[in-house]
Amino acid sequence: MIDELMKILSDKTRLRIINILSLKPRCVCELTEILDLPQSTISRHLSKMKLFKLVLTEKDGVFIKYKLNNEFLEKYSFLNYLLDDLKNEFKEDLIKSEKVIIKDGVCVIK
Repeated sequence: MIDELMKILSDKTRLRIINILSLKPRCVCELTEILDLPQSTISRHLSKMKLFKLVLTEKDGVFIKYKLNNEFLEKYSFLNYLLDDLKNEFKEDLIKSEKVIIKDGVCVIK
């Protein structure tokens, strides 16, 4: 199991997604805006993380939001140290994430 986790964590895009989700749940369209990547790329990475139960989904109106699985973070406590490092490594993503909102059913940058 730990080898699969290391594979998940070996991808820069997945690390960037984890970093953003560490602040709050986000939908695919928000992640697409923040990371400036195609929806299909974001969805593919989220699917892998969801299969491994690193992320969970929750319904928010018409949107499906992804969030980090707290039980997973507790089980693999070293991830909390990783999250601290990610906040510095991908600081620009976090700054941009503060400007992305859902308005009238559409993800926009304010």
